[in-house]
Amino acid sequence: ADKLDGVHASEFYLNTGNLNVLGSKAVNFGSDYKESLLLNQQYAKIDPEWNNVVLLLHMDGANGSVVFTDSSIVRSPITPYGNAVISTAQFKFGSTSGYFDGNGDYLSVPNSLNFDFGTEDFTIECMFYIAGNSPPDNDGVRIANILNTWSLGVVSGYAINIYGDTTTTGTGIAFDSWGNGTNSATFYRTSHSISQNIWHHLACVVSSGVRYILLDGQLKSGTTTTL
Repeated sequence: ADKLDGVHASEFYLNTGNLNVLGSKAVNFGSDYKESLLLNQQYAKIDPEWNNVVLLLHMDGANGSVVFTDSSIVRSPITPYGNAVISTAQFKFGSTSGYFDGNGDYLSVPNSLNFDFGTEDFTIECMFYIAGNSPPDNDGVRIANILNTWSLGVVSGYAINIYGDTTTTGTGIAFDSWGNGTNSATFYRTSHSISQNIWHHLACVVSSGVRYILLDGQLKSGTTTTL
């Protein structure tokens, strides 16, 4: 399944993340169709891209809750793993955020063509808060994995990581992708310090095939490696 993933992450929080895809996507209103239809009509008047949002997690709920809700028109079921919970300890909007302690925590979303972006323009964005350094991975670096649409190499997908070195989580952003069932991959990386214990806004954008990373509203220069 697709993941909003804290498995390799530091202790961190996510708040108001979404995947926004420009293009027609399937809609499933579920049992509350009439209520959803009215809300979506209202939201569409405010945000012209609202009907193209395929995943929207506000991380709302009671402190300690394990219920995560997709507020987009797709209404994908969200399954938490590990100790992923709603927390009131830190928040940017509202009074809660999603908390991932870095020990096997992640959210899983069912595989869907909604996440197979192909050549479309799209934006993936979130608010995040690094509360501490992640444990080193097999290469000895301390990476926080925010999102991964890679499902066992079956479909094409993207991964977004807060990069780190051997001592610190927060030395840049990785915005990577791989081909559909192939060994081809493109890695786009930025290098800059990311402060811990404060909230950051991250937007990873593909427009006309070109990748962009914006951190706290600033466009970051990056390097591309293709395999």
